Amino acid sequence: MKKICLCLLLFFKILSACTAESNADSFSGPLWGKSIFMPFSLYYQLPGMKAAPEAQGSVQISAALFCGQSFINYLKEYAGPLPVFERIVDFETLTLENIITYAPIDGLELGATLRVILLYGGFLDSVINGFHTLFGLPNNNRDIFPENDIYISIPNTNNVYLELDHTAFGFGDIDIWVKFKLVQTQTIALSGLCALKLPNGNPRLLQGSGYPDAGLGLLFDWYLSKLFALYINCGIIIPYDALDPATTSNPFIMINGILGFEYATCSWLSLVAQFEVRTSPIYSDFVVIPDTNTDFFITPQTNLMLGLVIKNGSWSFQFFLKEDLFTHNTADILFNLMVTYKLF
Repeated sequence: MKKICLCLLLFFKILSACTAESNADSFSGPLWGKSIFMPFSLYYQLPGMKAAPEAQGSVQISAALFCGQSFINYLKEYAGPLPVFERIVDFETLTLENIITYAPIDGLELGATLRVILLYGGFLDSVINGFHTLFGLPNNNRDIFPENDIYISIPNTNNVYLELDHTAFGFGDIDIWVKFKLVQTQTIALSGLCALKLPNGNPRLLQGSGYPDAGLGLLFDWYLSKLFALYINCGIIIPYDALDPATTSNPFIMINGILGFEYATCSWLSLVAQFEVRTSPIYSDFVVIPDTNTDFFITPQTNLMLGLVIKNGSWSFQFFLKEDLFTHNTADILFNLMVTYKLF
């Protein structure tokens, strides 16, 4: 074990010697994000964190708004000359995350996230239908269902409750975490992450899972030069009800991975491209991907996020758009706006 640790330290030293001098303060870090798609949103998720902890005594507050629209339907049966389709997911959401971080000592950062969630019918259906019609794109049967309606019904073998047919508003689950420095030089940073999700949200309103989750992760930054930075986050999420056979629900243990690349165009503007993989907590055995035997809901999310970060003194502003490139097991549309203020 000592030999492995020495090899890792030597590797990081070589990396830092081969790159231009820089530091974490020159970069805005990976994009802070989450999935608002059911059932991923019920569980803890790695949000995208910089490995380098903030300076001792630093306090930051943030507000992150996630706006998304989701729609999935399937062929139920043929009735006469026309096929009959049924919805599984049809809703929009506004999720507000309120985040605070504090660095009590050098190399240690504490954080908490309190979220408020609105699930509703929304207003984007007519906009999406019009866009598809204008450019001759397939509408995926959106036009045969009521506009701006809310409907969630996802049968699954894990017995996770995923049923809702009315607007729901309330507080979601609360995340608390500890980030601690393992290795840090001018060009690289490696930190560990321990997180706990507290079951504050109402599971019957799909505001939470009803059980706590534990998250363990590693965060890695590589400041390639004064202009470019690379970020890697990886972690495992363990829901309590995945381990306790006495619980009704039995979700899968999940893996999250994030790869981000930042281009700091100047002192106040960064462009960030980020790719994330999040494995699914459920298996539905209900919706099969066409021409395969693969269940749709068991596939991992494969999200591409394109965004920018603007800094102005103690303020920073983040914006991104997200799209699932391969599996489409996520929201059809998702965008984020986040504001951060550094108190100290």
